[in-house]
Amino acid sequence: MHAGAMILDGHRVRFAFEDWKSFIAFKILRSRLKEITTRSFRAPGKELTENHTKWMQIFYRVFQRLKQIEEERAGSGPG
Repeated sequence: MHAGAMILDGHRVRFAFEDWKSFIAFKILRSRLKEITTRSFRAPGKELTENHTKWMQIFYRVFQRLKQIEEERAGSGPG
């Protein structure tokens, strides 16, 4: 964490965080998603475990919320 931001892939993706708790939560979610994708590539077609399914549901909720925020910001632009 550097100045409240996480930078991925050589400054291609940047996330700013309001507090350290959000940053830690994002790091944990990211590591769990990496686990899931690695497992899926190594064993394609194999069902996800119950724990992996729960992490995917959390990811989907976060992704939907981010999309909702983005749409709200786009709707409140100059007009």
